[in-house]
Amino acid sequence: MKYTIEKYKDRKVEYCEIVQVADWKFKVYTLTINDVFKSKEIYQNVLIKLNDWIENSKNYELPTYKIGCVMMHESRDGVYCIINWWIGENMMQNHVYLVEYDTPELFTAYSDKGIQFCVWELGIIWHERNSWISNVLKKPTNPDFEEYLTDYYTQVIA
Repeated sequence: MKYTIEKYKDRKVEYCEIVQVADWKFKVYTLTINDVFKSKEIYQNVLIKLNDWIENSKNYELPTYKIGCVMMHESRDGVYCIINWWIGENMMQNHVYLVEYDTPELFTAYSDKGIQFCVWELGIIWHERNSWISNVLKKPTNPDFEEYLTDYYTQVIA
């Protein structure tokens, strides 16, 4: 795939909801190259797949807090689905999948190719980092996971 570099434009970012899957909780965000996020079917498919993806947490010896965030980003290629959760005390586990627009049920793993975040997603990641520090790491004897979950990225444009 060959790209030409396009001039940077802001993209719409929205916090959507907290989703609970088994005993896990995720903040859900959408980002879009369009005026509004249009991939509703892909959004629902991601929520369905979350249970399968969190099975990856069992592949690590570090403890997980069963808390994280999900970003669904409509781009030129399709929708990038970035699934993150906190492990150890201060590390974020990252999994990236791509869904092409014409196959909304087919997720292709991209994390194994080294991809992590794009410039628009990094705004959310920066917020999540700061929220984790404030609500969890600075309160080691009484971490406030609920406050972390309700502290979401509020900029409409990144």
